Amino acid sequence: MNARVSAKGVFYKILMLGVSFFFIVFEVTKAARAAITIDEVATYLGYISSNVLAVFNFGASANNHFLNTLLAKFFTVLGGNHEWVLRIPNLLGYAIYLLFSFLLLDRFIKNKFIVVCGYLLLNANPYVLDFFALCRGYGLSIGFLMPALFFFVSFLDRTIRLRPGGGRHLQFSLIAAALAVLSYFGLLNVYLSLVAFALVFLVAVNIQSRRRPQREPVQEIPRKKKMIWLPITLAAVVFNLSVICQDLSLVQNLFEPVTVRMAGPSEEERPGIRIFRVDAQSLETELSYRDGLWKLAEPVYFSAIKFRCLPALLDRTQNIEISIGGKTFVYDAADIKRFKNLPP
Repeated sequence: MNARVSAKGVFYKILMLGVSFFFIVFEVTKAARAAITIDEVATYLGYISSNVLAVFNFGASANNHFLNTLLAKFFTVLGGNHEWVLRIPNLLGYAIYLLFSFLLLDRFIKNKFIVVCGYLLLNANPYVLDFFALCRGYGLSIGFLMPALFFFVSFLDRTIRLRPGGGRHLQFSLIAAALAVLSYFGLLNVYLSLVAFALVFLVAVNIQSRRRPQREPVQEIPRKKKMIWLPITLAAVVFNLSVICQDLSLVQNLFEPVTVRMAGPSEEERPGIRIFRVDAQSLETELSYRDGLWKLAEPVYFSAIKFRCLPALLDRTQNIEISIGGKTFVYDAADIKRFKNLPP
């Protein structure tokens, strides 16, 4: 019997380590390979690449997530301005998230199968995983939110069971929640909620202790029926599946196909017209020409469209139609002339 329990314990530890290793490798790979986003560019140009005082500028835009900006600036001083260096603070936040999501489940749930399922559900949400691979404050704030919840539940548990250390765990919870707020100010409501709940809880415990002055033997809290986990698990699964399906349906909306049509130049002159897609890193990809249209093989992100041709071809162009998904933008000869005269 002991050998069987020991074998299950070893398998449980190996399984949790394997799952954690998979998620860490996935997130590090994503952070190293994913293209930089517009918000990350705004954070870098507006705050990280500027002087130190720019970190304390909160009025220009909402892209300054203070603790993330401060840590990203520190790591760029050490490792340069590569995308993966900018994202190191959120990768560290994910390590914190992994550790305390496991501790929260393993400490307060005895059924290891439920612990494994809960751990997978907490780490299989694509929105959450995206945040930890970007130079934004959202992932870092979620990372600190998990230890805040862990220590707060531990504070409640210790106080109810009349065990020492509850006040210390409440302090740890509020410190972690404060770091989450510094990472993203939108979590201030979570911090205030923890303070308010702790205050109400302590008042209730104090009233109860006055009604019962003599300390009674500590009794174990009866476990709830196992069936309560079934609807919770199903709801979590449905939620994650709906998020994944929503992601898949949003791809075509976020990255609509772009096509360009030009009226005026002859078919013989069209090979001399080159049109490029410009991404957020100012890298160019040439669109292919076929059947009167310039386009790419698949929908990708555009930050600008660049035209390269002889000025005489533009003079003979009557209009340019740029279609983004189902919307078409038409520029006539006057618009083309105005754009042509703009400085590079």
